[in-house]
Amino acid sequence: MKHARALKNDGNDAYRLGDGLKAADKFHEAGEHVKDLLEQELDASDAAIARRLLAVCYANRAMVWLMPGKIRDLRRCVEDALKAEDSDPSYSKAYLRQSRGYQGLGEFDKAMDTVARALSREDLKDDMDLSQALIVLQTDGRGLPVGISSMEEWKRTILTGNPASMKRMSSVPVTGAWFQKVEAHLASLVLGSV
Repeated sequence: MKHARALKNDGNDAYRLGDGLKAADKFHEAGEHVKDLLEQELDASDAAIARRLLAVCYANRAMVWLMPGKIRDLRRCVEDALKAEDSDPSYSKAYLRQSRGYQGLGEFDKAMDTVARALSREDLKDDMDLSQALIVLQTDGRGLPVGISSMEEWKRTILTGNPASMKRMSSVPVTGAWFQKVEAHLASLVLGSV
């Protein structure tokens, strides 16, 4: 696993330097190493660590496909992010990268469905990055409404006014970060008006 981590780190370095092709190659190579390890008999703890590392390699390569220029390939971004999710469904960046790929493709419902699917997981329901990503998508990047009535109307539309949104949000726990953020914002608006 040490060699796979070194390759992944080489990929991170190449990405930071703007060398997307080298980064993608290193993430691929690291992932292949991890897949070889997973074919061996590993104890449960080592297998979980290996699956997470594989997910990181796929998610990092997905990020490469989001780079501007000739290397940009949004379909490959989504494909790699789906592989990251499959490798370790508890890895939040897998969903964030899928969502960004779908956004770039103009498939906003799929982008929102992806993030909501992540937030519906018990181990990810409190993830603030996922929560913020969904709100950004739901508000077309404008942020939550700043008036009480417009905020209440927005919330009603998201939760009950739009069938696709209603279905999407039905699996997001009311105890999770998305609802907490929305309720905290609404409470701050109410308190600010007193």
